[in-house]
Amino acid sequence: MMKLKMLSPYPNFKAFLALLRACIKIKDLEKGCEIHAEIARTMFLQTNIYIGSSLVDMYLKCGSVSKAQEVFDRLLIHDVISWTMLITGYSEYGDESKALHCFQQMQEAGISPVEATFVSGLTACGNLGAIGKGQYMHGEVMKKGLEEEVVIGNTMVSMYAKCGSLGTAKHVFDRLLCRDIVSCNALMIGYGHLRRAQVFSISFRK
Repeated sequence: MMKLKMLSPYPNFKAFLALLRACIKIKDLEKGCEIHAEIARTMFLQTNIYIGSSLVDMYLKCGSVSKAQEVFDRLLIHDVISWTMLITGYSEYGDESKALHCFQQMQEAGISPVEATFVSGLTACGNLGAIGKGQYMHGEVMKKGLEEEVVIGNTMVSMYAKCGSLGTAKHVFDRLLCRDIVSCNALMIGYGHLRRAQVFSISFRK
């Protein structure tokens, strides 16, 4: 069990960051809440953007999405890092609709997505079957010249395949500069789903 030892009167922000990273490593939500309480007694949440983002990350990694959202809502500054953490958290915990809502809110706030933001957003689109929003993100990816990034390329292949648009998935796949096992599997899984759907449809008509 990790022991929380505070210096007098408070640790500096680097010490808090180290403590939060330790909580993430051992998934200790209770200790993370204790550290949050100590941070709240300082001005770090108001003056240090890294502390706020790290708290959001800690709650997400320790499984408390609601607390992450609560901390996020209280931050005075929302940057692309904290937004991306929140979007990724919702996507990973199965609330894709909320992830896409956060993506939209971030853009409305004038904050430009980065590679990791697009990956989480496209993943959410694929899991929801939201091909319209996926196509919009694809367009934004191309505007930023990120379509050649391996992770984004793989995620777009997977998104289109999950949405049943295998022609587009194959087109994106063919344009990848680097194809790996992830992109190949995404395409094969998509074709596998299509074949199962066709077999089911034929069996149903019979």
